[in-house]
Amino acid sequence: MQMVGSLVAKPVAGRRTLVIVGSTHPQHKAVKLMNHRRPKKKGADRRHKAAEYAPLPPPPAEYTVVSK
Repeated sequence: MQMVGSLVAKPVAGRRTLVIVGSTHPQHKAVKLMNHRRPKKKGADRRHKAAEYAPLPPPPAEYTVVSK
């Protein structure tokens, strides 16, 4: 077995194959970077509740009988 950078070369039936051992400096991937940079809620935002509105009046009748 021979070490080549962060890869290990293993001889298999006379041929060498590269196997990844690990990385010294892993990089942020796309989703992880977006979550890392997204805006965070502050204390006042965490305690903020939804607005409370007065209930709506009942709707008008759908049918109005004009004559029988």
